[in-house]
Amino acid sequence: QIYLGAGGRIRKSIHATFDGEKLTDKRFYPSLIAACGIQYNFIRSIGIFLEPEYSYTFLPESPSIITYYTESSKALSFRLGLSFSFR
Repeated sequence: QIYLGAGGRIRKSIHATFDGEKLTDKRFYPSLIAACGIQYNFIRSIGIFLEPEYSYTFLPESPSIITYYTESSKALSFRLGLSFSFR
């Protein structure tokens, strides 16, 4: 089975400190996500999947907190796992 997916994510800093000083950032950081995957069911209800995912985070001109996402707004990740189907 091969599949495609798309979606979004919104990130928000809940709590951040640096050298004991509390940092605040009230902004939200939206992202767009595109994914594709392949799944093989080796038993009728249990399968294994591999899913690469690409995401792009929209950042402000001057973010108040520097994070991984402010250094690189693009990310590529891979998921590998088991899937269970209860039919």
